[in-house]
Amino acid sequence: MAKRHAFVLTLLLLVALINSATAWTFHPKMHIHMINNLWPGTPLNLHCKSADDDLGWKEVRYNEEYNWTFTDNFIRSTMFWCNLNWLGGDRKRRWQSFEVYSKSVKCDKNCFWSSRGDGIYFFDYQKQDYFRLFEWNYV
Repeated sequence: MAKRHAFVLTLLLLVALINSATAWTFHPKMHIHMINNLWPGTPLNLHCKSADDDLGWKEVRYNEEYNWTFTDNFIRSTMFWCNLNWLGGDRKRRWQSFEVYSKSVKCDKNCFWSSRGDGIYFFDYQKQDYFRLFEWNYV
């Protein structure tokens, strides 16, 4: 009888451990921040997605940001990419498509991207400053 109770107790403990392990993740939550630093009155259009999540098209007003949070998968292979575009004063559309989060994008728990008139800037935590990573393409 004691062996049976020990088995049941061990089984219950194992189930409890598995349930708590699925609630706990090995990777911290990641936060992506897409900031519109173009010009007053110039909206930034963006469409971001991963293999699993399509966040849809968003319009971000000047000096505002669109952000989202996710947890990287177990093997750290999650990748998000975004398509950005905006209409310049010369009526030419600028656009760029790039990875905002992947193994090759080095950021802390927060990835900050700033869209500016001359390109897209990424925040470097080592230097504590933004640097231009991409220039705009023209349509």
